[in-house]
Amino acid sequence: MMQLRENFKQYVRHKKDENDLERHRHGQKPYKNLFSYYRATRQFLANRYYKNRGKQPWENYEQTTEV
Repeated sequence: MMQLRENFKQYVRHKKDENDLERHRHGQKPYKNLFSYYRATRQFLANRYYKNRGKQPWENYEQTTEV
């Protein structure tokens, strides 16, 4: 299972706030909620986060079991 990093979640919230202001200025409706914003812009956000922070936006928490 993959988990989003807490810093990435904060980054997405910040970007949605910026996006809401920009959309308002242009007379557009903002995204309904954070989830709909994330789903619509997921790849853009992940690429931007990686470019700015040098980290992947998710961590892999899968555990391997030894037999």
